[in-house]
Amino acid sequence: MKANKFEVKNLLVPFVILVVVVFLLFNLVKKGKQTKNRELAIVNRKFKYSRGVITKMFYYKSQRIRIEYKLNGIKYQYEGSWDDDPRSLREGDSINFRYSVTNPNLIIHELENVY
Repeated sequence: MKANKFEVKNLLVPFVILVVVVFLLFNLVKKGKQTKNRELAIVNRKFKYSRGVITKMFYYKSQRIRIEYKLNGIKYQYEGSWDDDPRSLREGDSINFRYSVTNPNLIIHELENVY
């Protein structure tokens, strides 16, 4: 009888840990999507178009991009993800983007699906 309780306890602890980890990952992804949607709404409220230069592109594991751009004499740097690259852009190439007039740090570039 004691062996059965020990086996149940050994199965229950990893299951609880797994549930907690899945719950935390789910909330992390959900919060990231909410933040991205909030930023997209800000950019879509009032935006202008501009161009920047790709300073770094990452392909392995996650598709990340770093863009430097200058607006009204102020230099900005954006780092985020990208979805699709139909023009085969590389480091040093120019890239189009929309930026928020109220907060120029928020941009949507041409490699994102929502552009």
